[in-house]
Formats: sequence, structure tokens, C-alpha cells
Amino acid sequence: MERMNPEEENRQLRQQLKWLFMGEVELPPLPSLEAENQLLRQVLALADGQAGNKTVSVLEYLDYPPVKNLDDIPPEMIDSELNALLDLMEKGAIYLHICGDYPPETIYRFITGTLLFEEVSAVKITGMQNFFRYEDYHPNSQVELRALACFLVRTWYWGTHTSFDDHLSAVLITPMNTVFDRRTVLGKIRSYIGTTGIVTRRQGFPQRGSVAFDTLKDQQLEIQVAEIRMNDEQENSQTGIVTGRSAVFQPGAEPGHWENFIFHCKKLPGEQEWSVYYFELPGFAWE
Repeated sequence: MERMNPEEENRQLRQQLKWLFMGEVELPPLPSLEAENQLLRQVLALADGQAGNKTVSVLEYLDYPPVKNLDDIPPEMIDSELNALLDLMEKGAIYLHICGDYPPETIYRFITGTLLFEEVSAVKITGMQNFFRYEDYHPNSQVELRALACFLVRTWYWGTHTSFDDHLSAVLITPMNTVFDRRTVLGKIRSYIGTTGIVTRRQGFPQRGSVAFDTLKDQQLEIQVAEIRMNDEQENSQTGIVTGRSAVFQPGAEPGHWENFIFHCKKLPGEQEWSVYYFELPGFAWE
């Protein structure tokens, strides 16, 4: 049987490790795909042979550090105590990603009341990290929509058309009730930004040329989300509209030419991610 290419095999091995260790596994820089493949196989063999998929609580994984009760912390000290707790967790390879802005007591209460009792793999390997996201426990539609809009705007300016693949609805509808299928819209996006974004297209540089890269790395992108409007849930589906503006400028200068963007998004029953069913981005034309 023909062996799959090393890059795809390594991707699948990383997925196995992610499932086994309940989080991302960070490996040191390696000289080749073959060296990475060998290390990934060794880590999997070690985990299967020694751990037997045994899990422990985060509290045990961190060797039961002393943690103060929130009620015993003076209000003016909560911020510093939270930072100390996050530092302690990160030294033990436990990372909490927080997308939104929340009071420090909210995050402290979440860590001490929930996160410390979550299960992780008992195996400890140098470079292995365990990641948690606050919004996975307490969904925040505003945060999710802001992150999606900013990601797609950055992709429009600097990125590749393939980054849109997982974020468009199967059917897209314009305000004039013109219907497009996802494949057609992806083709339009591909013709606009290619693999390097709209800035390269506007400047007329070759998409894979070093001149384009040298020019782009000396510019910055400012994104300002002006408003996120959530509509009432209908039969468990949600819709939201994100509006804002963006500008490309040179470091040290003020953003000058602002361009507007808008995303109409929806989340259907049973879906975990938002999808875009209409958008307006600089230079894009539906017809």
C-alpha cells in the first residue's frame, strides 16, 4: 500500500495527539518533515504505552497549587491575583484563551470553579500545551462575530481566497434578493484576492513575487468594528450584522483612506460556527 505524503501524515498524527492530549501539542523546530514524523510517532507510542489515556484534573496536573478563594480576595487585589493565577497555569502548560472583555472576578471564578476541575491527559511531555477557551464554556455571539469579521477583513487585504472556504453559507443572498451558490462566490473571491490579498492586486505586483512581499510587510492594517447588531432568535437560529471600516497605511502614519465593510451572518440549529450569507468588502462586486 502506498504511503501518504509526509506532510499529510504529520497532520493526521498531530490530530491524534490533539485528541489524545485534549489540546494542542507544540513541538520544537525540526529540520525536516521526516524528523517531525519520527518525533510525532515517538510521542504517540509513549502516550499509548505509559498513559493508557489516563486523565487527571487540571488542579492535579498543576500539582495542587495553593489557590485563594475569590471571597477572600480584596476587590482591589483581584486583578493581580488573576494575573498570578494565569502565570502559574502557563508555567504548567495550561493556557486559557479569552476573546472578550470580562471583569477579572468573572474569569477568576471560572478558573477556580470550573477550569481547575477539567480533565487533561496525565502525560507530561516537554513542549506539550493544553489550551482552553473561555467562550467554549460561555458562548458570546458578539465576540464570535467580531472575531470572524476581523479575520475575514484581514484575509481580504493580506490573505488567500481559501480562508473564506469554511465561513460562507451554502447559499448567499444579496439585498436585491439575488441568490448565489457558495462555489460561485468563492470563484469571485478568488478572482479578486488570489493567494495574497487585495492590496497586492491593487498595486499590480505578481502574486508570488518577492517585491510584493517586501512592500506588504512595510504596511499596516487598521480594523474598526463600528456595530454588531444581533437579531432575535427564530426557531433556535441566530442572525447578526457586523459593520465597520478598515484602512491600510504606512507605520508611523495615521490611517487615511478608510473603506467600509459589512457581514450578514447566521448560525443555524446544531451549528457551532457562524456563516456569512452576505458581505460587502472593498472592491468586491456581486454582479
